[in-house]
Amino acid sequence: MIGSTLKVHEAEDDYRENMAQEIATRAAHPIAAREKSEDEAIKDAVKELQQERAADNDVTGTLNAEISDRQSDTRYPEAQIKAIRNRIIDKARDAADKNF
Repeated sequence: MIGSTLKVHEAEDDYRENMAQEIATRAAHPIAAREKSEDEAIKDAVKELQQERAADNDVTGTLNAEISDRQSDTRYPEAQIKAIRNRIIDKARDAADKNF
């Protein structure tokens, strides 16, 4: 029993870390564009992920139709995105812990 409980906790930790990485990646783009502050961008990234999650569970497809592509067409150098991602990862982890 202890081994299976440990595996569940490890899987939950892995999931939250993956969510944190996704939050940081999504938030990095509007930060790079100087469209949003770090906190605003992280909040919006969490909201997007929650909406996508709800849409995945919506058998009617209504929610999926309401989600629009919010990514900017402007592309930023990967090094810049990575630097921003690294700078905000702790905030993204906090957001993932609270929301997922």
